[in-house]
Amino acid sequence: MENYLPLILGLLIAAAIIWWLIKKLAMQIGALIANSLMGMIVIFIANRLLEWSIPLNLPVLMVCAVFGLPGAGSIMLLYYFGMLGSGPAPLI
Repeated sequence: MENYLPLILGLLIAAAIIWWLIKKLAMQIGALIANSLMGMIVIFIANRLLEWSIPLNLPVLMVCAVFGLPGAGSIMLLYYFGMLGSGPAPLI
């Protein structure tokens, strides 16, 4: 039995480290999902209320996922000033 003690302790330590990493990763993924949903909802509402046509595609989703509401705001500003797709008519 004493020959297996280091092996059992090593497996317990490895399992604890793996559990901690999975738990931490799951929390980060949850935050990314929440950020992306909030940003996409804001862009969807802006599309409907302002009658814009901001595309809801992967790059927009990634910006909203990483930066959240400020990312959605920057996407809307880029669209408003005509730097993202065919934005609204120029002010001049």
